[in-house]
Amino acid sequence: MRALLADVRAGTGVAGRVMRRTHDVGTWMEIYENVAHPEEFEIALATAVAERGFGAHLAPGSRRVTERFESF
Repeated sequence: MRALLADVRAGTGVAGRVMRRTHDVGTWMEIYENVAHPEEFEIALATAVAERGFGAHLAPGSRRVTERFESF
């Protein structure tokens, strides 16, 4: 995970962080804030995930989901 976050930061300048559920350590999320160009960022993130072979770290039958939130 740290390598992925480092790749994303190097490629985009955006520092991410990771959180996990208190009672379900198998569920976690990455948080990337202050992303100036979301579409470009998502491409860079997807590239980093693919290059790191990140899917191998997921539980069988699960999948990685990307969601975008904004302040209001």
